[in-house]
Amino acid sequence: MDGLDALKSIGAPARDSLADQVVTILKRYILAEPLEPGSRLPAERHLANTLNVSRTVLREAQSRLLGEGLLERRSPRILQVAEYDAEALAASLLPNDERATSFVGLMEMRYILEIGALPLIAARVTPEALAEIERCADEYER
Repeated sequence: MDGLDALKSIGAPARDSLADQVVTILKRYILAEPLEPGSRLPAERHLANTLNVSRTVLREAQSRLLGEGLLERRSPRILQVAEYDAEALAASLLPNDERATSFVGLMEMRYILEIGALPLIAARVTPEALAEIERCADEYER
């Protein structure tokens, strides 16, 4: 076994296609401007020249954004920004390891809040609510 076996277990790096890269660039552009819903994208030829990609690659990227619902076609020649959630769009641009870190942080915060709320819950719980919780727990265990 040589030293390259460790590399094989790690796996190959992700290789984004040119269209994937253009999708990312366009998402960042929409956020950075910020483009409002209904805003038109620059003309296809101008956009392709600016990004230094073929119009075929640009069309593939736009097609993906149409599929994701970030863009909508008002007419055969006009693409515009659809309604979107800026926070969700920004989160989709984070690398996977940062998304995982954000998720872990969110779970830690949830744990802190829920555990911190226990004294208040215990002080305010009614006998009826406690009986309902016990009934649900028994039902779940079956």
